[in-house]
Amino acid sequence: MKTALLLVVVAAALAGAMAACPNHCSGRGTCGSDDVCSCYSRYQGPDCSERKCKMSIAWVDGEVAAPHAYAECANRGVCDRESGECVCQDGFDGAGCQRLKCPNDCSGHGTCEYIGELGTYASSNWDATKIQGCKCDGGWEGYDCSERMCPRGDDPLTIHLDAATGDQFVISVRSDTDGSRLAGNAVWIVQDLYGTWETSRPFDVSSASEAEAALEDTDIIVEVDSLAVATYDVAAGDGYTYTIRLSNPAHVTTIALEGKACNDAGCYGKRAMTVEKDPASSNVYSKNGDGADLSLLEADVCSGRGLCDRETGICQCFEGHTGLACETQTILV
Repeated sequence: MKTALLLVVVAAALAGAMAACPNHCSGRGTCGSDDVCSCYSRYQGPDCSERKCKMSIAWVDGEVAAPHAYAECANRGVCDRESGECVCQDGFDGAGCQRLKCPNDCSGHGTCEYIGELGTYASSNWDATKIQGCKCDGGWEGYDCSERMCPRGDDPLTIHLDAATGDQFVISVRSDTDGSRLAGNAVWIVQDLYGTWETSRPFDVSSASEAEAALEDTDIIVEVDSLAVATYDVAAGDGYTYTIRLSNPAHVTTIALEGKACNDAGCYGKRAMTVEKDPASSNVYSKNGDGADLSLLEADVCSGRGLCDRETGICQCFEGHTGLACETQTILV
């Protein structure tokens, strides 16, 4: 009798042991009713032994109604269930394979940036923080920033009917958003034809002499012919207009202004200040020739009189032309 009772107890114990949650939920979950594991966050599987990988907006998930729903590894990688890390397909990057890689890592001559940072692209679009491209450093170009730029110049065989003496930039600056008149300091931000940006030292926004000296101190500006400062809106007493004429404008494409708040500790940007756009221009400046047709002044690669060696950035001039940009004619016909 005792033996039979012992056998019943042992059988019941064995049945209970066999009915426990598989692998005791691997220590990554709790055993619930019906011996089913309830896994902790970031774990899955019947015994909670598998790690989950990061979910991101899918490049495509095959559903017409929601083609960019969240998916593990963005559907562009395979999840390593042991480490919980995505193994991305070629060309994709990120913890969740959520973004494109930049070609050749921009060759070390540029920065990899989102499409919205490279142009006017709505941040609300599903791929605004997924597609990337290269923004090349000054002097480099190409989709992967691997090509050197060659010098640019004016074609020596072009006949200019007008005596163009310089390029005039007109910049109007509003007051701060609190309604006070623009005061204090600012810096010039200048860009050349080769994509190089340069920032000047701070200057007093009301001083034409300081503004001119700061601008001329930059490496990009060769010579400032004149610079004048006037009140932007006389009625409102609001801001200034800077009229700048450059004696050698061939390599300057943009001149902009950024307000600075300066004290003994240094200077920092004043984001409230804005720069007016000229109605006839899409840039932050306007260029006026004062009677001279400046559109006739080319800034062509190798002056249109040579071929650019993209590996060295050196112009191979055609016969009869010389100079860094082939801008000088050596043979008169």
